[in-house]
Formats: sequence, C-alpha cells, structure tokens
Amino acid sequence: MATDFARDVVWDRLLGGALVTAAAGFAPGAPFDLRLDTAHGGEIVSARPGYHFAGTLADLDDSLLFVELEWPHVGLCLSTYGSSEEHVVALQRELDARVELAGLGG
Repeated sequence: MATDFARDVVWDRLLGGALVTAAAGFAPGAPFDLRLDTAHGGEIVSARPGYHFAGTLADLDDSLLFVELEWPHVGLCLSTYGSSEEHVVALQRELDARVELAGLGG
C-alpha cells in the first residue's frame, strides 16, 4: 500500500499497537503479539524501527509476519503455508481491518 505518512508515523501506528504489540521492545528473541480478532503470540526475528519488522508465530504454524517500510510504500506479508483457504481469507480480512484501524487503509 502507498502512504503519505512518514516512516515513524506508520511504524507507531502498525507496530505500536494497532497490529503488533511488543511490550519488551523489538530485540530479536523478544515476544510480540499480532493483534487480530484474537491475539497470536510470536517471537521477533529482526526489527529495525521505522524500516522493517519480522517475527514468527508459533500458533499459526510458524508463519512469518514481515512488515517493510519503503516510503512511500508499506509492505505487509503474513505467510500462511499449510492454512486452509477459509483461514487465509479470514486472516486477510482481519489484517485489512487492523490496517484500517491504524488509519492506513485505502
């Protein structure tokens, strides 16, 4: 998606609560929650605030969540290998709702 917001604003909106919470910070190995209709706990693999975030989600078959901020574009990827089509559709709907909540949809 394209955005007119600065990197730090996008980071704060997506990775500061609307989509991801990381109470212990963004160091590799730290826990995080992917906040969809239900929270999914994960472990941070890599993060550079304002640039990218990557983490694995054990309860989603070790899916990888990757967020990349290449202004003016924001990339958001959640690997869903092994998930049913119905589950993928539901996850996409929930991700879209969180992006809207963050004021970044459109």
